[in-house]
Amino acid sequence: ASILTLRDARPQELSSTAWAFAKLRFCNQPLREAIAEASLAKIAEADAHNLSITFWAYAKLAFDHPPLLEAMSAASLSIIEEFGGQDICNTVWAFATLQVVDIPLLNALAAGASSLG
Repeated sequence: ASILTLRDARPQELSSTAWAFAKLRFCNQPLREAIAEASLAKIAEADAHNLSITFWAYAKLAFDHPPLLEAMSAASLSIIEEFGGQDICNTVWAFATLQVVDIPLLNALAAGASSLG
């Protein structure tokens, strides 16, 4: 058996790892950086849930990583129609927590939220 490395992880595994450590409020700088770098390499493969969970996890740990946030914002815009209610909430909460203002993405999320239900 082998141990999965972050470099080999899929977007779901990366977002779940970030979520789990954030849920524990375990702030390990090398781990956060490693997840961020691995996530950047796989950003094109991420779906709305992966992106929103990663946004949430990094906000929960108050970890501002501009290259990752910018890449996730761009990726989110390209698949905005996939964002469900929870994905929208996670992302907007993360932006509020990190004090990130991305007007194009926030407008797209607002439009998505207004069309729910």
